Amino acid sequence: MATTIRPFRGLDALQALLDRAEFSVNGKPSLGRVTMTPDEVRDASADLRLALDRAAYRSALAVAGLSPDDVDVIAFRLGGSGRLLELNRVESGSGDRSVFVSAARNGGQVGDLLHGEESSFSLGASIVLAKDLERKRFRPFLKGTWLAEARLDVRAHDEAVAGPQLRQLNDEEVAALRAKGIRVGSATLTYVDFTQRLLAAPLVSAVTIYVNEGLGLALKRHEETKSDEDERRLRFHMSRVAVDATVAIATKVAEEIAEIDPEDLDDVARIRTVIQGSEGLVRFLSHYFMKSEWGRGLERESAAAEVVHLAHRAPADLRPMLEQCIGLGEHLPDVLGGKL
Repeated sequence: MATTIRPFRGLDALQALLDRAEFSVNGKPSLGRVTMTPDEVRDASADLRLALDRAAYRSALAVAGLSPDDVDVIAFRLGGSGRLLELNRVESGSGDRSVFVSAARNGGQVGDLLHGEESSFSLGASIVLAKDLERKRFRPFLKGTWLAEARLDVRAHDEAVAGPQLRQLNDEEVAALRAKGIRVGSATLTYVDFTQRLLAAPLVSAVTIYVNEGLGLALKRHEETKSDEDERRLRFHMSRVAVDATVAIATKVAEEIAEIDPEDLDDVARIRTVIQGSEGLVRFLSHYFMKSEWGRGLERESAAAEVVHLAHRAPADLRPMLEQCIGLGEHLPDVLGGKL
């Protein structure tokens, strides 16, 4: 049950109706929060079904001083970072007892790599105000105000397999990097810092991805505006950051393998053996390659090994290959109209 303190009255009956929502994960009834392995989360399907008794629904709205025309019932899906992935208005159905019956599904979709969307998702339904109302004491009046909510959270056992830390470079860090001869500035999107050996540590604790001020501001602006234009532009630039990070991480892994036994780098099967115990690392390196025609059908460890092998054998080809894997060039028309 969703509970929060707000200056409204009469919403308990609406919440009680949404508490009857039926959730299932992979066909099994589920409530509140479900914990799985990271691979299970990635492939999970979750469904929401909610049937409201029409008379009880109207009565609950009346208690809050509202009518059915004042509200919408929506189904939503959130990624691991809380980013809205899907939002659907649920139409009222015919019949005396059912206001609506709906199903929403996570569908095993893979979200934004850098935000760790693979490690969790949420699915739910809310009753929200559909329009602005005359302001009255203790009654919600702003369009979009949520009145009641039912929600299912699906989480991974070990969220260390989520994406690396992502944060903005501060002035001191920029100065320190420039002192080392590392080129950073307004034209630089990414700098990847390795704090530990990647083959011996969870990825999230071993890697920090620093972004420049422009991208940091774009992230903040998108959180505030939620506009489609900002979304398209931001996803393009975040894809560039993810490619930068994948190249840097694959190159670092190849260097670490070479320190142990350089001959391992000559054979993809041997690389696979070396990296297969590093789950977060394998997940990150294989993420985009498995979306491509070259990586389709491969196991994660094999796909990650191919990326490391390419970083060693033909480093100049790795970046364009990854960009082609995710169709980065296709997004250019959407972002040329604005700058970060």
